[in-house]
Amino acid sequence: MTSLKVGQPDAIRGRIETPPVRMVLEGIVQRLSLFGPGGNAPPSGMYLVLNKTLTVGDRTFDKVYLGPSDFQIGGQYVLQGDLRVVTKRGIPATIKYAVFENATKMEVEP
Repeated sequence: MTSLKVGQPDAIRGRIETPPVRMVLEGIVQRLSLFGPGGNAPPSGMYLVLNKTLTVGDRTFDKVYLGPSDFQIGGQYVLQGDLRVVTKRGIPATIKYAVFENATKMEVEP
């Protein structure tokens, strides 16, 4: 996934609202097809469904978009990556969702 700058539009993902924040997230990888009002929704594809909700600014997220990845669907992962919030404007609604770029699996001590 290509990194974009804050404020830069992207035809597929929308407008990047936050600079990347490096963090570690834990959850289960799922392939999701999301729907929204008027067809305006986050992209379908691979998501990390979080074990704990994540609050960024005034938004709370229970999943983050991974984009194309080699992670096993249904697998439990601890991933390190760059989190961004994206706004996708549409009619009748504007949506925000979280993108987790450059995600790599972290080795966890048993």
